Amino acid sequence: MKLNKIFSFLLALVVCFSMQFNLTSTVFAEGEEQPPVAQVGNTSYTTIEEAVANWNNNTTLTLLADVELSSTIMVPSNEYRVLDLSTFTLTSTSTTAAIEIENKGRTSASYTLDIKADANNPGGINATKKYVIKTTGKSGVQDRPIIRFYGGIFNSYSHVIYHSGSNGTKCPQFWIYGGTFNNSIYANRALFKISGGTFNGML
Repeated sequence: MKLNKIFSFLLALVVCFSMQFNLTSTVFAEGEEQPPVAQVGNTSYTTIEEAVANWNNNTTLTLLADVELSSTIMVPSNEYRVLDLSTFTLTSTSTTAAIEIENKGRTSASYTLDIKADANNPGGINATKKYVIKTTGKSGVQDRPIIRFYGGIFNSYSHVIYHSGSNGTKCPQFWIYGGTFNNSIYANRALFKISGGTFNGML
């Protein structure tokens, strides 16, 4: 009888230790299941929202995985940033645009955003509800950001690039060196320099 009780007690201890070990192992495994999805400079982030929040002037945001983002990425026209898509896709569900250049009244034409992708297996931006990139003019306000495309695949529900209104030639500029643009490009008073690329839509 005593041996049965001792055996039952030892069995209960083994079960408890086993459960504790499994719980610890599970927590560790869950932590390991969250690899970084993007990098800004030398810092990696496990969510695209964190990466975008830390994407500041004169920094590069590099995708490390396919990501989805519901909010619009705002890039001030008086700053300079680089978006490296590498081989991955940013899917935007924003009802405005995946990226919007915020009008800051930049009076001298200068680089604001460079978009790059892998040359052999390019990533891209998929805007499921509106534009890939949008700029907006203000009456009587000069704003002269330069947005450059060096490759990538761009899909949109509406226009890939959309610009409305500006102050004559004192307006945004789009320099396109490559990439595939799978919808129309619309601009009311903007400057374009197209040196390459595939355009499956109206200009």
